[in-house]
Amino acid sequence: SRAEQNGTLTPGQAEALWQDLGAQMADEPAFKLRFIVYYFGAMLMLLPFTLFVGPALLKMDEGGLFALVLALAGGTFAVADYLKRKGWRIAAGIFGCVTIALVPMSAYLALKAAGADFSGSYRAFHQIIDGRWMTIELVTLAAAAGALWRIREPFMVLPVAVVLWYLGMDLAQGAAGNGAFSYQV
Repeated sequence: SRAEQNGTLTPGQAEALWQDLGAQMADEPAFKLRFIVYYFGAMLMLLPFTLFVGPALLKMDEGGLFALVLALAGGTFAVADYLKRKGWRIAAGIFGCVTIALVPMSAYLALKAAGADFSGSYRAFHQIIDGRWMTIELVTLAAAAGALWRIREPFMVLPVAVVLWYLGMDLAQGAAGNGAFSYQV
């Protein structure tokens, strides 16, 4: 308003600038119910396929489970890419985060099919510190780098932070020598 009064802006430009700013800020993260629901929904999607992988799911044929996880990862990435193009940044970041969170399970299944020896089932990935998990963690970081290159949203860094934490613990265990110590939650 002051810029209009000073003659810097023509009459009506201030209102147009405020509307443009409001439109740009509409999808910015804030402590609002809409964003709380977004992140709660993200947790509802993340937990079943990351931390709480049920015994029934792990009893599935590994090939079928691998196909299911790849289909879910491909689907969530396609949705994230679509939402990003539509300008729904927060929702795109959430779906991208879910995509990255599915990578450790798919890497585990692929490596297991290739004959890799792990210290337990996939559930052990979140419970046992073991240097043999580093391959899964490095594959996840590579996939996350690719996903972040395509869809640059901050929430997608969440699974990267978790995997880096796991990698740090596994590197320490690997440096101490395989089997030098073990820690199970």
